[in-house]
Amino acid sequence: MVQFLLTLNRWKDIPDRTIMLVSRTNNYGLSWAKPLRILLLINLVFFMVLSILISDVLRFQPSVNWDNFKYTTKHLWSNNKLYIQLLDPTRKFSSVYQMSDIPTAVYWLDSLQKLILGIFLFQIIKGFRKYVSR
Repeated sequence: MVQFLLTLNRWKDIPDRTIMLVSRTNNYGLSWAKPLRILLLINLVFFMVLSILISDVLRFQPSVNWDNFKYTTKHLWSNNKLYIQLLDPTRKFSSVYQMSDIPTAVYWLDSLQKLILGIFLFQIIKGFRKYVSR
């Protein structure tokens, strides 16, 4: 499979390269644990970014102060319900983000996260298919 990926033309075969790249996330249908780990990690990144965007007390500012790190961690931990809600691809936007003034970036990131979530859920299901096909 890797050799086939190397033989594809860089610009001409973009759809084939994309399919091969996505299929590598579950070892070409042989693993369900690998896409699950990747999904949980990507979901964690989206959770942190979205939590900061919708928060009225957190900002995107670098800080090396230990107290700021503890405060940010405490705030993220208190908002852990959002992490679980982000794992639901059929969630309503209004039920997750209950604010009146939502930044446009939140809409875009939420849509991107749903797209990535759907792709990885499909890869997890493909990984389980090897147990059913026998």
